[in-house]
Amino acid sequence: MGAARRLGVSPLVCKPSTVSPGLSAGIITQREFPIERTRHMSVDEDVRPESTGGRTPDAAEGSATGSQADGVSLYYEADPEDLVVPPDSDYVVRGVAAGGMVRAFAATTRRTVQAARDAHQSSPVVTAALGRLLTAGAIMGSMVKDDGELMTLTVRGDGPIGSLTVTADSHGHVKGYPGNADVWLPLNGSGKLDVGAAVGSGSLSVVQDVPWGEPYTSQIALATGEIGDDIAAYYAESEQVPSAVGLGVLVDTDLSVRQAGGFIVQLMPDCDEGTIERLEANLGDVRSVTEMLDDGMSPEEILGEVLRGLDFTPLRVSPTEFRCNCSRERTERVLITLGAKELQSLIDDGKPTEMVCNFCGSSYEFSVDELRALLAEATPRGARAGPDTPERA
Repeated sequence: MGAARRLGVSPLVCKPSTVSPGLSAGIITQREFPIERTRHMSVDEDVRPESTGGRTPDAAEGSATGSQADGVSLYYEADPEDLVVPPDSDYVVRGVAAGGMVRAFAATTRRTVQAARDAHQSSPVVTAALGRLLTAGAIMGSMVKDDGELMTLTVRGDGPIGSLTVTADSHGHVKGYPGNADVWLPLNGSGKLDVGAAVGSGSLSVVQDVPWGEPYTSQIALATGEIGDDIAAYYAESEQVPSAVGLGVLVDTDLSVRQAGGFIVQLMPDCDEGTIERLEANLGDVRSVTEMLDDGMSPEEILGEVLRGLDFTPLRVSPTEFRCNCSRERTERVLITLGAKELQSLIDDGKPTEMVCNFCGSSYEFSVDELRALLAEATPRGARAGPDTPERA
């Protein structure tokens, strides 16, 4: 028997397979809608990270806080159970500041990004690029309100990576894959990973697939290809929400993921001038995400730095992880959707067909007899497989 034919497959499809880390941060602020003022910043990490200072993060506290906004005193108090950090896991924390005029999210995602790196055996620059998008996906997934809603982020560029795809849900499950995992580029002029060059120019699309209606799709041109700037631009252009975004992945000298995480801070429509100016000043002084993580800071403490002086209150912590829901049964359904003509072509080859999940690399092999059984399902009753057999999409 000949070797199996190997095909890439994404079983979960939305409706419509020298070291330097990096950080990308962007802020877009709006003084009045729709007038827009834009500032982007990108900072890369050191090629070889120094050791941590052995600092232990403080526990997050859920005490009540009060703030004055338009003469109304607003109070936010977290349930202590909502602030329990899952042991040995990545997580996302969300909270508010400035009396509810600012909402904030931060995440630590080292294990998540490492799982993706293990699945794809990606080069450092690809690990950094995909890791940033995975972190953004984990945070954006935590914003989803409806159970069963799925968010898909796709970056398509003219750089050697080609594309990056990430999906995330409201339960903290995130997965992703690069178009090309084996990209090696010279370091940029600052001696850092050149994620922007690896991605290139192109587009970012966001699809929100909801269980109760048609999916919502938005697409923008990439701002810089550094991912953080592009997520900030998406929120400003498509959601009309001024946002500050910081995303970082620190790749160690052995190609493992040393640190990964990020934050998204968003201004509400009634945000006052003083709050905007304080946030911008803080962002000008804040260190890179991975530097803070490598110093032992928690996501809560990172938001405390970003929102210094704005009465930040953490409200909820939720775990996140790299998890793929592919299975043999789902892969069978994908094969059936190829249609009778394509299935007959696979059968005529006389070889087993290997289906490989693009997201996690899991492999599912189907014998010729199993393909014939699937063909019977794909072929309408009374029809005969052949060139004129209609395909089932």
